[in-house]
Amino acid sequence: FLLALYVLLALLVICAQLLWDVEHRGFKTYVEELAATHPMLLALVIFVGCVLCPLGNLVVFHCYLIATNTTTNEEVTHAYERNPFSLGTIKNFRQFLFSYQEPSLLQPAALVPAKGPSRSRELPPDAQY
Repeated sequence: FLLALYVLLALLVICAQLLWDVEHRGFKTYVEELAATHPMLLALVIFVGCVLCPLGNLVVFHCYLIATNTTTNEEVTHAYERNPFSLGTIKNFRQFLFSYQEPSLLQPAALVPAKGPSRSRELPPDAQY
């Protein structure tokens, strides 16, 4: 979530700089000059514009979930009439950002076999050299 928020902030700064440049030079002149001198940058600007909308929606939705102290499932199913876990917007954000994370009871090493199946180094009889 935080990485998406930082990427969104960087994209917004870049877009603000581009809007400032476009306003001072004129849109058509700016795009023609950009396409002639830096076509990859123009492609990057188009890509950033396409990524900004879904990423922005994702960040805003997750900020709402943090502010209300709910999960996506609780939000979709409307599990509570009034959320008993909400502490208020500021305290919810403080809890999300600064609270101690409990250690996981799940041990990832136990999910993977210690030794994989033994493989013979010999080539099968039908293998060609």
